[in-house]
Amino acid sequence: MLNQLAANILTQTPLLQQRIMQQCELNDHDVMSLFTELLKYLEVNAKSSQKRTPSIVVDDAWHEFILFTKLYAQHCHQHYGKFIHHRPGGTSQENQQQYMNTIKDIVNTFGTFNAAYWPIPCWMSLEAQCGSCD
Repeated sequence: MLNQLAANILTQTPLLQQRIMQQCELNDHDVMSLFTELLKYLEVNAKSSQKRTPSIVVDDAWHEFILFTKLYAQHCHQHYGKFIHHRPGGTSQENQQQYMNTIKDIVNTFGTFNAAYWPIPCWMSLEAQCGSCD
């Protein structure tokens, strides 16, 4: 279902697809997969009473989606009943925990996540992999 929603949004808004492809250096197929992961993130973010942190690449795609303000606002209200605000910040420890909670929420809600877009946790890598890590 989310795959089809992602395809519909990107097909109806080719400039959004193009911008994500350029920003994230992806091909058409990978943009669809990434956008599906973004929609998963937005859904678990909308349902959580706690802040959730995306991976860097999901965050980059989110930034591009937000730039299409009318489309993004309509999507949020139609699918989540509210506008999902982008709230960067927090300490490294908070962001690490939020990132892990995001992955857990995605697995609990959807049964799986795409590891290509949700890399290993920040503190297990020399290079930060989540969107809010310092």
